[in-house]
Amino acid sequence: MTCCDALLESGKTRRVLFISTVPETIWYFLFPFSDALRKRGFFVAAAARDMESCERSKPHFDCLHNIRWNRNPSQLGNLIHGIADVRRLVREGEYDVVHVHSPIASFVTRFALRKWRAAGLVRVYYTAHGFHFFEGNHPLKNFCFRALEKRAAAWTDKLIVINKEDEQAAKSFGTITHERIVFTPGIGVDISQYGKGATSDARARVRQELGIPMDAKTVLVLAELTPRKRPQDFLNALVFLADLNVHAILAGTGVWHQKMQALARKLGVGARAHFVGFRNDVPDLFKAADVFCLLSRQEGLPRCIMECMAAGVPVVGTRIRGTSDLLAHDCGILVDVGDVRGAAEALRRTLTDAALAHRLISNAKQHVQKYDFQNVWGYYNQLYAAAQVS
Repeated sequence: MTCCDALLESGKTRRVLFISTVPETIWYFLFPFSDALRKRGFFVAAAARDMESCERSKPHFDCLHNIRWNRNPSQLGNLIHGIADVRRLVREGEYDVVHVHSPIASFVTRFALRKWRAAGLVRVYYTAHGFHFFEGNHPLKNFCFRALEKRAAAWTDKLIVINKEDEQAAKSFGTITHERIVFTPGIGVDISQYGKGATSDARARVRQELGIPMDAKTVLVLAELTPRKRPQDFLNALVFLADLNVHAILAGTGVWHQKMQALARKLGVGARAHFVGFRNDVPDLFKAADVFCLLSRQEGLPRCIMECMAAGVPVVGTRIRGTSDLLAHDCGILVDVGDVRGAAEALRRTLTDAALAHRLISNAKQHVQKYDFQNVWGYYNQLYAAAQVS
């Protein structure tokens, strides 16, 4: 009998509300948690902007709610409408636990429920997928975001962090006891699924589709084309790999999509940089790749790296929080943010040294097991079981 099973013997159906700013966070990360809770008899709802129109979420939740807010923290409507909507939903739904999963939503939600939480009417959890202050960020931005997180921590029953840098930051707030800070190894990845979804001829099919020679080395970049991901660094690194006939698959969309295509042409790597946009066949892309590269300046705990580790693709990443946690212990190669030549050299080594690539893959497959959903669920199972309200 699990903790949640024992809790349900009391006869009361526990009600959980997941909240995020946008539906993408919920369907990308939270389906497994909702499914696990519902199997144990919990009533689970989700709320975000335009959540009710998210068709892919409907089979996984008992109820969907809309909240009037967006990702822009400067818009007063986030406070006025968001606070009102959150309070209305929690009051009408009589939720025992409100679990929020994104920065803007987390601050507004915790502010809205702070008095109800203090009175023991609801439990409030926040999973920080990566604080908006971090090493290497602009000092003024760090000061502002840290101040907000520090204040809101006082209104939180459980602050869940997923990387070591954020754990240390949370413990330094002074507004939340260490007992209310919970470290979990990520948000959970179903390790068993990676490799299963790829077709047997995936490598040949993808390369043929994109016009990549079968004998060419291929680097996969799976990320939004946005400033935070620094795709320009990868394209500049690709210039230094011309002698190896290295091709790149850049899967993802974003505000820099056209800008990066233009940069690739300007750098002379346009024929070797294949921008494929959003893809539903990610397991096939893993099969087609010889190495994965993520040169972001900011991450929480990048799921794409965990997927590569599980799929057996060696990784080159930047020495930042989250990525460093995953690639420690010789599970990948780390380079400094903005070090284009260092990234090119790391990619060259991984592509040309079979023994190195094999060692990185072997170490990564062992290390990534701790991030498996079943392991992470154990932490959350205990959190929900302890959610007693008056």
